[in-house]
Amino acid sequence: MPLVSFDPTVRATVLTVALNMTVWHVCTHVANQMTVQRYFSTSDTKAARRSFLTASLFGVGLNLMLVGVGLAVLYYYWGQGIPLDGGEAAGKGADLAFPTFAVSRLPNGFGGAILAALLAAAMSTIDSGINSVATVLTVESTHARHEEHTRETAHVRKAMIITLAAGLFITFAAYGLSFLPAHWGIVGAMPRTFNAITAPLGGLFLVGMFLPRVRQKAVLMGTCLGLATSLLLGYLEQIGTALHQWKWIDAIPPEISFTWIMPSALLVTVCASFCFSFVFREDARQTTGYTWRSRHSPVE
Repeated sequence: MPLVSFDPTVRATVLTVALNMTVWHVCTHVANQMTVQRYFSTSDTKAARRSFLTASLFGVGLNLMLVGVGLAVLYYYWGQGIPLDGGEAAGKGADLAFPTFAVSRLPNGFGGAILAALLAAAMSTIDSGINSVATVLTVESTHARHEEHTRETAHVRKAMIITLAAGLFITFAAYGLSFLPAHWGIVGAMPRTFNAITAPLGGLFLVGMFLPRVRQKAVLMGTCLGLATSLLLGYLEQIGTALHQWKWIDAIPPEISFTWIMPSALLVTVCASFCFSFVFREDARQTTGYTWRSRHSPVE
């Protein structure tokens, strides 16, 4: 992997991977409900910082163990020239190397236990996200209509409907992932699918924290442009192919590296929101305690 390259078609460099992961962590920690609520469960800011530091250190250790496992499986197949079980060449289907090894090479029962653990980990993340979505939408929609005396059964019923709808959407979305280009792999597909909204959503919160002059209409327009940037860069080759078939363009644009998607979307979101703030003039609202400048002021 090269250290630095400003060619956006290079799949990955050390600099772009670091930049991509920095943007992901920042946006996740300011805009992801599952992440934020963990810090809200601590007693004070100092405890939240300790929680973040502890989680970061454990995350480094966990990733190092995963790297060790991945390199071991990579050497077992590719280093020794052994084709993947099932006949696929070791140089292809890198995403299949670990589950294939677990099922085909480990003793009976161990492979199934590992796959069951992987599915359980995935399900625990998905159900946490669905619960967060149901809670936020139920509470916010109730407050928006000023229903102060809504019965508890109505809350539960609404949350159940939202949970069912979110579960169905995730099921169909997961099925749709099978139609993505195979050469993307898991790592290349993430910024183009469910992480496509991460940078625009994180940018929305960052604008609210650090740019108090930007109001609702401006930041919504900036967020929409940020999301459009994510989708355009993520599916540039596919969009270009369709436009080329329709004779709208002469050449198909090259595929942009997945590492540029989130940083570019975040930059567009913040810059566009700031520029739109000069176009959409809105009355100032009470933001004491919510912005970086007024963080020491009491929240009214």
